[in-house]
Amino acid sequence: MNFLFQKKIAQDFYRKFETKNRDWHSHPVGVLLTLTLKMQQINE
Repeated sequence: MNFLFQKKIAQDFYRKFETKNRDWHSHPVGVLLTLTLKMQQINE
């Protein structure tokens, strides 16, 4: 994950998803989760 984006970026989007507008931040969080899962599959 760290070579695609910093962990801090993911944490920031997730924090905003939890505390601010869930509708607005749901897509970025979904994209980050999808990228993370796909990278885990590739690395296995």
